[in-house]
Amino acid sequence: MARLCSSLAVGLRQAGGSSQVNDVAFSPNESHCATCSDDGSVRVWCVASTELLIQFQVLSQSCLCLAWSPPSCGHPEEEHVAAGYSDGTLRVFSITRSAVELKMCPHAAALRALAFSADGQTIISGDKDGLVAVSRLRTGMTFRVLSDHRGAPICTLQSTRKECGDFGAEGTDLWLAASGDQRVSVWASDWLRDHCELVDWLSFPAPGLTEVRVPAAPWAQCPRLPPCTVPPQVPGCLPPSLAAFCPWDPAVLVCAGLGVYPEVVFYSLRQKQARSDLRPGGSMEAVLPIMSQFPEIETCVECSAKNLKNISELFYYAQKAVLHPTAPLYDPEAKQLRPACAQALTRIFRLSDQDMDQALSDQELNAFQTSCFGHPLAPQALEDVKMVVSKNV
Repeated sequence: MARLCSSLAVGLRQAGGSSQVNDVAFSPNESHCATCSDDGSVRVWCVASTELLIQFQVLSQSCLCLAWSPPSCGHPEEEHVAAGYSDGTLRVFSITRSAVELKMCPHAAALRALAFSADGQTIISGDKDGLVAVSRLRTGMTFRVLSDHRGAPICTLQSTRKECGDFGAEGTDLWLAASGDQRVSVWASDWLRDHCELVDWLSFPAPGLTEVRVPAAPWAQCPRLPPCTVPPQVPGCLPPSLAAFCPWDPAVLVCAGLGVYPEVVFYSLRQKQARSDLRPGGSMEAVLPIMSQFPEIETCVECSAKNLKNISELFYYAQKAVLHPTAPLYDPEAKQLRPACAQALTRIFRLSDQDMDQALSDQELNAFQTSCFGHPLAPQALEDVKMVVSKNV
């Protein structure tokens, strides 16, 4: 992705565009992508060659967001890109005909996010004032406006095909909206019946008003320029609230940029429960330096009786430490066997080496295994043992 962004950036400059790229949308098969810029342009690129294929231009407006039509729109050859502009207008471009198919004005404020419905016949748009509009692609008519996020810019919109009976709602599509006030709403809809109902509403605590350091992209880094520092008194410059449906399970949300900590949150719509296992500064990070300082510590397990996290692992390692301790056998500082252990293993080897050829044959190894555990090794296990020995001798 970094190489692609770098190549696209170079391509933009070579194509004469020097304004900021605001959004990138990929085609369903990821062979093409579209970018939009402050200069009002929408450019379509070939991902493999980073070649500019098509350019659409709107004068005196900034293009702020994009959405590529899904493959389920009924006409795979009819690919469209929807673009939202700073004056509240929305344009739909035909990729196959390289032309503007539709222009509508569902908003009075600048658009910030777009999404096609799962069947590609409906467009959902969100603006900087928090309004979400739902419009027909064929007619250009806006038939529903939702104001639940009013007062905060819409950061993310996404729609996916999902039967909603599991959540006690009616509908064939699930879609979500995330706004800059740390809120995410999830909806069930059947746009053909003009049906839409709220499934869930997530609210997260606002991040602390401390400085936010925004590093440049790897391809744009310059050793003479420090990362951008956003003053704490500018809440509009905080990272956007991002949310998406999990690709393999649409009943799970993946959220980022939400809450006090820079973390990724997994939320189950079925269980109405969030997981937050990736918070930096957790207890494991505090323990790792201690484990490095004291090599006699064999294992560290982060567990929770409340959340039933790693309980079985805790008992396993506790039992192993008591019944099968490694400290009498191995010196972790010297990284070698202790003398008594080496002497015992040497004696066992000499007793098992009945033909005294300084190597254990398959029969001798199985005889040792039978005397200790009552049965010989399986053929595959025997081959695995010999492979490990051959790699370490």
